[in-house]
Amino acid sequence: MFSDKHFTLSLIFYELSTDPSFLAPFALAENLAFLTIPQLTEKAEQGKAYSQYRLAYFYEVGKVASPNKEMALAYYQLACKNGEQKACETMGK
Repeated sequence: MFSDKHFTLSLIFYELSTDPSFLAPFALAENLAFLTIPQLTEKAEQGKAYSQYRLAYFYEVGKVASPNKEMALAYYQLACKNGEQKACETMGK
């Protein structure tokens, strides 16, 4: 049987899979269409700007846990610094 964690990840997967604006650039940027939160975090920690941007969004809206604006801002800043234009736009830079 699936745990709550698996159910949450399934919901995230479903939500993302219905958003074509997420899938196409993510597949190009990371060469993978779907990542779990731990995999996304690993990519972000490796300096992958698009993963940092997506993780920032997940922290902002509470997809990782409760919304965490500080973590969201930290990942948006990293993503912007690493060249992710959408992160810069989100922060108003």
